[in-house]
Amino acid sequence: MTYYRTAADARAQANFNHSDKCVACDKPLAGPTIVYDLYGTDQVGNAFHRDCAFEMAQRIICDAWPNRRHPKEG
Repeated sequence: MTYYRTAADARAQANFNHSDKCVACDKPLAGPTIVYDLYGTDQVGNAFHRDCAFEMAQRIICDAWPNRRHPKEG
C-alpha cells in the first residue's frame, strides 16, 4: 500500500490505475489517499481515504485477535 498526500498526487504518481472512489465508503477520493498496489497487472487498483484505511485495518485486527491462540492461552 502506498500513501499519497492528496488524491491528485495518487493519480499523478501511481505506477498503475486505481479507482477514483474509496473502496470502504464509496465516496470520491479527496485529501490523503492510500492506494493498494497491484504491480504487474492491468487491473484497476483499490484506493481508500486515509481514515477509511485506518478503520478497515482496525477492524481486521479486532476480528482476527479473538481467533489467535497461544499454547499458554489454552
